[in-house]
Amino acid sequence: MQRDSRKNEYMYYTEGNAVRKVARPTYEAAPRHAEPERRQETHKRTYKNPNEGLTINVPYVMFLLVAACAVVISCMKYINLNSEINKVSDSIVSMENSVETLKAQNDAVEYEINSNVDIDAIIKTATEELGMVKISEDSIRFYTSTEGEYMKQFSDVPVE
Repeated sequence: MQRDSRKNEYMYYTEGNAVRKVARPTYEAAPRHAEPERRQETHKRTYKNPNEGLTINVPYVMFLLVAACAVVISCMKYINLNSEINKVSDSIVSMENSVETLKAQNDAVEYEINSNVDIDAIIKTATEELGMVKISEDSIRFYTSTEGEYMKQFSDVPVE
């Protein structure tokens, strides 16, 4: 009879998403091995005086107080440094903003100065009022040096 029931369990199988019958195989659980209980080992002094480990002595309390004070002081210093860093970063941001506005103003003034400069008026003033002469191709003279890049001039450049 068990054989027939096993045949029926596996007679249908899943194909696609429609399952007509779910086949659940039966497994026998393996017996678990129980771990032996571990005993806490107690110190020999505890047998003599069981309340000795529960007392808190004065040096231990003093150590805890000093450690707690050190932690609190270091936290306060950290918060203080953090607030100073925030103040400095805020001042840096405000200074950067003021530099940007000053650069914009400087560029505007420079553009205004350059737009008021008339090169033709400068040339006219230089040639007519100051007696300057425009440079010509004949007035440019080239000099070739025999030495490298460095030259000391002890006399005038010879005219060709």
